[in-house]
Amino acid sequence: MDPAWVGIVALPALFFAGPLFRRIAHRRALRRLSLEGCAVVPNGLGLSGLRISRPGWDAEVRFEDAAPWGGRRSHVRFSAVLKRPARTGALQGPGAALEAMGAQIALTGSTGLEVSGPPPADLARFLELCIALAEAAA
Repeated sequence: MDPAWVGIVALPALFFAGPLFRRIAHRRALRRLSLEGCAVVPNGLGLSGLRISRPGWDAEVRFEDAAPWGGRRSHVRFSAVLKRPARTGALQGPGAALEAMGAQIALTGSTGLEVSGPPPADLARFLELCIALAEAAA
């Protein structure tokens, strides 16, 4: 076989293998978190997400990858739907810690809570704080 053909075949294979291996590693890392009431939600071409169900609320965590051309940054979004109107006074403790990590917190309507920001260095701590915030609001 001509060495030029090996290069022509290997280059696209490596181009597509990198993102595939990254998605597989991301899914395994999410499974290792083993949070109570949490399920990994696969996403066809993007990074997998999480679905968290608790008695007072349900949430989804989405991970958005950075654009390869540099226009969009990586992002984590925790969106919770509370089963009754949010108690805003109890949000100070976990909310302050999340804001210190660079996250933005928003109440959407009377039963929506959204935390978004850049991917933290300690994802488990970020998710624990998001869960504590949703528990405080519920």
